[in-house]
Amino acid sequence: MTNTLGLVLTLITVIILFIWLYLLSRIILDLKTVDDKKSATLLKRRIRYFWSMTILVIVVFFFLWFFATRYSLTFDKNEGIILFKVAPNADFSDQNLSNEDFRFAILTSANFQNAKLINSKFKKANLSGSHLEGAILKGANFEEANLSGSHLEGAILKGANFEKANLSGSHLERAVFEGAVFEGANLQGVNLQGVNLQGVNLQGANLQGANLQGANLQGINLQGANLQGINLQRANFQGVNFQGVNLQGINLQGANLQGSSLTTENLNLTSTLCNTILPNGETSYRNCPNLKYTVGVYGLLNTTNAEKFIQVQNFLREQGYSVRGTLLEERPVWLSYNSKVFYYSSKSKGIANEIKQKVSAIVHQNIESQQNDPDSSVGVPRGQEEFFIYVHII
Repeated sequence: MTNTLGLVLTLITVIILFIWLYLLSRIILDLKTVDDKKSATLLKRRIRYFWSMTILVIVVFFFLWFFATRYSLTFDKNEGIILFKVAPNADFSDQNLSNEDFRFAILTSANFQNAKLINSKFKKANLSGSHLEGAILKGANFEEANLSGSHLEGAILKGANFEKANLSGSHLERAVFEGAVFEGANLQGVNLQGVNLQGVNLQGANLQGANLQGANLQGINLQGANLQGINLQRANFQGVNFQGVNLQGINLQGANLQGSSLTTENLNLTSTLCNTILPNGETSYRNCPNLKYTVGVYGLLNTTNAEKFIQVQNFLREQGYSVRGTLLEERPVWLSYNSKVFYYSSKSKGIANEIKQKVSAIVHQNIESQQNDPDSSVGVPRGQEEFFIYVHII
């Protein structure tokens, strides 16, 4: 609905009430001054008008009551009088609602699944808990809207405006963000793991507690953003503007910061720099939690899947382990006949089991773990048994 309709309805209501009150006041005055036949006739006529207007007022009242259950009015200093939709739990799924005006609308828990909402207006609307999975929101305006707890999985957000919007706790997995604006938006606790945010404006956004693990943020603007408690492991921050961002206690393990604006002072505040590419292009292993562990990965050329083997090695390096090993042309006597993880101290059993689970998922095998006698193994220095683990992938 438009501003004009809201203004017209308001003016009509005011005019009808004004006429009704005017007639009532005239009747009251005439009752006090009736002294001839002409005045009595005029009074009767006014009373008829009054009752006609009273019936009209009643009709307008019931119309407005019926209308108010579906729409409401508000006043905004920039927008004027707005007539907006009140439709909690409404079902708009699969509909074409492009260019529609939902400003200030109350659409809590509404269903917009797979709807077409190109260039639609949702400024200051309440869409908390709504479902927008698979919706096309190209160029839509959600400025200052409440989208907390909403579902936007797989939605197309190209060029959409979420400036100062509240998206805390919302679900944005698999969404397309190209050119979207989240300046000053609240993205607290949002899961953005592995998503492509290249070209997105996150200036001044609140990302506290969000998960950006493995996300691509190349070239974005994070100036003044709140990253407290965020997960940035293996994220791509090439060329990112970090001006005014506090990285105290942040884990940047495996992250790519090449060409970003991060200073040495800010990097020193981080909790973890491990296999991290610094702004100058160098790789830092400053405080890798797993660097003290050496993991040997071995297999056979004719029986081991080379692609999976490389994936295992790369994964272990990303986790900060010191990795060595190779694919062997011939089977040595020490190589297991089935895939296993060997450890040599009870203190490293937990690490070995963790590696076993991750490697099993990569190679799609049920791998066992086994504690070996250090004396029966090659390459385990005496006194260093706790820090050596071997993975055989057959």
